[in-house]
Amino acid sequence: MMRVFLKKKSAVYWVILLLQIVVCIYFGFLKKGFHEDEFYSYFSSNRTAGLFVVDRDFVDSSAIRSEFVVNKGESFRYGLVKLVQSWDVHPPFYYDILHTACSVCVGRFSKWIGIGINLIAFVLAWFVLYLILKELEFSIGFRMMILTVWGFHPMTISFVMFCRMYMYLTFFVHLCAYLHIRLIKVLWNNISFGNKKENRLKQYIHHIVPIIVCSFFGFLTHYYYIIFFFYIALMTCLYWIFHAFRRNSYDNRIIKQSVCGILVYGASCILSLLLGVVAFPSSVAQIFHGYRGKGAINEFVSAQNTLSRLRFFGGLLNRNVFGGAFYLIVIFIIAGNIYFAAKKKKTFISGKGLMKTLIRSKVRVLKLIIFVSAILYFLTVAKTALLLGDSSNRYEYPVYGLVIMMVMNYFLNLLIRFSDSFMIHRRKTSRFCLAFCVIFIVFDFWADFKGDMVLFLYPKNAESMSLAREHAESEGFAVVLYNSESSDKIWWLSDKLMEYPRIYMINEDNSMDITEELIQNADNMIVYAADGDNKDERLSQLLGTACKLSSIVELDSRDNWTTYSFEK
Repeated sequence: MMRVFLKKKSAVYWVILLLQIVVCIYFGFLKKGFHEDEFYSYFSSNRTAGLFVVDRDFVDSSAIRSEFVVNKGESFRYGLVKLVQSWDVHPPFYYDILHTACSVCVGRFSKWIGIGINLIAFVLAWFVLYLILKELEFSIGFRMMILTVWGFHPMTISFVMFCRMYMYLTFFVHLCAYLHIRLIKVLWNNISFGNKKENRLKQYIHHIVPIIVCSFFGFLTHYYYIIFFFYIALMTCLYWIFHAFRRNSYDNRIIKQSVCGILVYGASCILSLLLGVVAFPSSVAQIFHGYRGKGAINEFVSAQNTLSRLRFFGGLLNRNVFGGAFYLIVIFIIAGNIYFAAKKKKTFISGKGLMKTLIRSKVRVLKLIIFVSAILYFLTVAKTALLLGDSSNRYEYPVYGLVIMMVMNYFLNLLIRFSDSFMIHRRKTSRFCLAFCVIFIVFDFWADFKGDMVLFLYPKNAESMSLAREHAESEGFAVVLYNSESSDKIWWLSDKLMEYPRIYMINEDNSMDITEELIQNADNMIVYAADGDNKDERLSQLLGTACKLSSIVELDSRDNWTTYSFEK
C-alpha cells in the first residue's frame, strides 16, 4: 500500500509539471515579439558576417536573416560563438546551447528555439527545487504548494518566454543550493569526512566535485552566479568552523582535520572559477574592465544609491512576486517573532537562545543558510544590476523560488504557532493554511491569465508583423531611417525587416537628395524611423521624394522606433 501511495504522490508531481509545461507553451503562442536582447541572443550565437548598414542603398533581407540563423555549412561553430562573446559582457555557455539548437534547425529563425531550450532549463530547475524541498524535509503538501506556485508564477513563465540565459542561471543557482545542502548534511554527522583516507576521498568525489562542475558551468552562464556561490560557500565555511569547535572543542585532531577540510573545500571553489577563466579567458576583462563590470562595481561601492535601489528592487519583489503582499507578510513574521520572544521573556535577538535553537536541528541550519544566501544575493544584485523597469526582475529571478519557499515556510509556521498559543484546534489551523495556499495559487493563475503580469510577450507586435507581411507582398520593400549614433538598434526591427525582400537604408544625419526610383514611384510605403534630432526633417524630405504620396500616418511607436505609412 505504501508503494502505491508513493506512486500516486509521484503522479501528482508529474501532473503539476506537465500542466506547467502546457501553460508555458500556451504563452509561447501568445508571444508576438522580441526584446532587443533576445535578438542579440540569436545574433551572437549564429553571427555570419555582421550587420552592416550602407546609407542610401538597399539591403537584402536574406543578409539580415543570415545573421540570426545557422546557415548551411555553419553548424556547431562553437569557436565563433566564443569569439563573439569575448567582444560582449557575458560568458558563452548559454549561447553555445542556443547555437546547438539553431544548428539542428538550420536556416530557421523562430521564437520556439529559444523557448524550447528555456523549457529544458525550467524542467531541470523544477526538479532541483523539488530535491531542495525534500532535503529540507518539508511536508508533501508544502512541496506541492511551492512547486505549483513557482512553476505557474508569472515571473517563471516570463523567463521561459525570455530568450536569454536567466532560466539556466536559475537552474545552476538551485543546483548550487542543493549540492551545498547535501554537503552540510554530511558535515552534520561527520565534520571531517571520516577518519580513513579512502572514505574522505569518496566523500570528496561525491560532494565536492559536483559543486566544482556546477560552479564551472554556472560561472560560464552568467557572472551573477558568482554572487550566490560566494555567499553560500561563505555560510558553509562559517557553519563548518562553528560545528567543528562546538562538537570537538577539546579534540585537536578533529579540529585540524576540519580546518584541512575547509581549506580543501575553499580551494575547490576557487578551482571551479579558475577552470571557468581558463575556458573563457575574456571573463576577467569583462568582469573588471568591461563597461558592465565597471558599472556594477561603481554602483556597488556607491552609498548614495543604496536606498533608491533597494526601494526599486524591493518594489519588484513586492509587486511582481508577492502581488503587493510581501511587506505585509514580512511585518507579520517580524511582529509574530517579537510577540513569542516577549512571551518567553527573551530578547528578540538572543544570541545564546538562537544558537541553542539552531544546533538542535540541522534542518533549521540548512533553511537559515539557504535563506541568508538568497537574501544576500538579492541585496548585492540590487546594488549592481541595471534599472530597466519590470525587466530588471531577470537579475533577481534566480533566487525568487528560494525566497518564496522560505518566506511561505516562516509565514505558515507562525500561523501554526499562533494557533497552538491560542489553543485553536490544529485541524482548523490546517484548514486555514490550506485555504491560504489555495488563494495564493489561484492568485498565481489569475496573474498569469490577466495578461499584463507575464513579461516579454509583446502582443501589440502582432499588428506590426501583419502590416509588414501585407506591405512586403504589395510593395516589396520598406524604408529605414536610422540614427547614425545608434545604428545597431536597427536589430530591434529584425523580425519585421525579415518579412521584406529588400530594405532601403537612410541615415537621418545625411541631407543629400534621395534619388531611388522605387521610392519616387511608390504607391504606398512603410517607413521605420529611429528617434533623432533630424527625424522630422528626413520624413519631410522622403515625402517630397515620393511623387505619388501626400500624407504620413503614424502607425506604431515602440523602443525608439516609430512606424509610419506614406499614403496617397
